[in-house]
Amino acid sequence: MKEKALLDHITFVGVLAACRHGGFLDEGWMFFESMVWDYRIDPIVQHYTCMVDLLGHSGRVDQAYNLITQMRVMPDACVWELMRLEGRMKEAGYVPGTRSVFHDVEDDEKTNMVCSHSERLAIAFGLISTLPGTRLLITKNLRVCEDCHVTIKFISKIIEREMTIRDVNRYHHFKDAICSCGDFW
Repeated sequence: MKEKALLDHITFVGVLAACRHGGFLDEGWMFFESMVWDYRIDPIVQHYTCMVDLLGHSGRVDQAYNLITQMRVMPDACVWELMRLEGRMKEAGYVPGTRSVFHDVEDDEKTNMVCSHSERLAIAFGLISTLPGTRLLITKNLRVCEDCHVTIKFISKIIEREMTIRDVNRYHHFKDAICSCGDFW
């Protein structure tokens, strides 16, 4: 007889992170609820962070906020920083640009694809792990896409921080919604 694999909280962190990365909101909720009700696993902050990020990137900021307020654990800085930044970006007029996504998928999924680019995640982690006003330096081995470039300009203005992003082509120094490349890269 073949043994059934046991699922634990670490397994579900991986599954929810994959749903977040792929923009699979319905599946993410299904796994989250299954974790709680079927497997009797109490969510930890990492599970909630995945769900808050998934909801926020899906444009469901109100639902993400409601989830935070109903958490059974204390939300960490990452949860609140993701929510705060997502809300402020939308208030400032940010609309995700998906021209650089060539996959034949729905527009919502294209939005999720650009929202999970590595430089955005690096910025989020940099913001929660450094003191306000600290300059961030992020290096990546690919070219910054147009949407990420616009996003970083918004972020630099909203959070009042200088950020330098080194991509495969050049350094981009962002300050007060202006990039040193003059929007030509």
